[in-house]
Amino acid sequence: MAFQLPKNETLQGKWTFHYLSPAQNKYNGILYLTKKNLYFEGNFQIENLSVSAIEGGFVIPLEDINAMATQKVMLLFNQLHIQMKDKEVHIFDRGVLPVGGVIKKIEEYRGK
Repeated sequence: MAFQLPKNETLQGKWTFHYLSPAQNKYNGILYLTKKNLYFEGNFQIENLSVSAIEGGFVIPLEDINAMATQKVMLLFNQLHIQMKDKEVHIFDRGVLPVGGVIKKIEEYRGK
């Protein structure tokens, strides 16, 4: 089933990312930005020797974000680190594509 935003929200941005969970699982999916939330909708779980289709995701309320930062991995790969007010960290990997524009777009709505 295709992801649908709640009726009271409007899409402001959309990017493909790998999500690296705190349990060290890796998921491929889409990160959606609205004026209130980030939504990650997973498509696949990526394991060492297999890829499995999945359905589901999670929501990050923009008001719960404490800080965001970019991080380079192996001098080539770009990650977006989102630290929540409760100190939990969400890591989104964009490969060789830059994440600065994503952070700028999220910051545009985070303070509103």
